[in-house]
Amino acid sequence: GTSDIGFTVTFDNPAETATTITVDVDGTEYKPVMSANTSSVSFAATNSNTEDAYLDASTVTGKVTAVDGGNFESVDFSEASTTVNVTDTIDNTGITLTAPADTNEGDALVFDVTLTNAPKNTPATVTLDVDGKTFTGTVAVDATTGTVTVDNPYSDDAYLQNERKVTATVDSVVGGNFENINKDSASAEATVIDLQTE
Repeated sequence: GTSDIGFTVTFDNPAETATTITVDVDGTEYKPVMSANTSSVSFAATNSNTEDAYLDASTVTGKVTAVDGGNFESVDFSEASTTVNVTDTIDNTGITLTAPADTNEGDALVFDVTLTNAPKNTPATVTLDVDGKTFTGTVAVDATTGTVTVDNPYSDDAYLQNERKVTATVDSVVGGNFENINKDSASAEATVIDLQTE
């Protein structure tokens, strides 16, 4: 998610003067100031795990590295650290399927696949269902388009026939490191035309 991460630094004893605490949060320094006569201070750190469509749950660690002020005799902050779990919020990746232009009987049908987000870390394997038979294609890492080649169920013959339709539906998408794929209504209808044979 994009929400900032809240941290609170608490001392066993209140500070007599304003106190600056240096906190390292995954390599970024923050310097919250604790007011005099108080024993805690809160601050917000930027969440480095930004909102996206990929599986990337993570952790963020904050560690006190210095304390200045407060008129303390001594401050032991050797174990002053904490780790926050950052969970994924689920964002959908959409997929659309586009049928080829009119295709002659006997020729393969090549469907175009388009994703709203590019696969990350691994390619996405897209499986289409065509009348109970499955065909697969790949969308490469960092790409948003790919193709799936489908066998034409209508072979070239010597007979006059009307146009015939072949419907492909997205059956599954595997890989790509997506949080969720929305494949509802992801289908397309191709037209097979008669190839005139002497």
